[in-house]
Amino acid sequence: MSSADDLPRPAPGTRITVEPGQWQLCPGRPGTSREIIDLVAVHPAADPAWAWVHAHDISCCLVVVECPSPCVEILVPVAVLAAARG
Repeated sequence: MSSADDLPRPAPGTRITVEPGQWQLCPGRPGTSREIIDLVAVHPAADPAWAWVHAHDISCCLVVVECPSPCVEILVPVAVLAAARG
């Protein structure tokens, strides 16, 4: 498992786009659609190449930093998070 300190953590509200096959609903279950999400939080996954991302779909009307419950929870490659962080 990745250390929480090792994960790239883009700022809350960062917009991330992941393409079909580039993200997973759960380990081994690839996503089939393009997702554009506003990041809420990042958490380690069992596979150090991936991280759990809590986010909002861009159609969600909640403010990211005041979010009581993200509407999206997916696995995203750590490399995508590193690129989003800049």
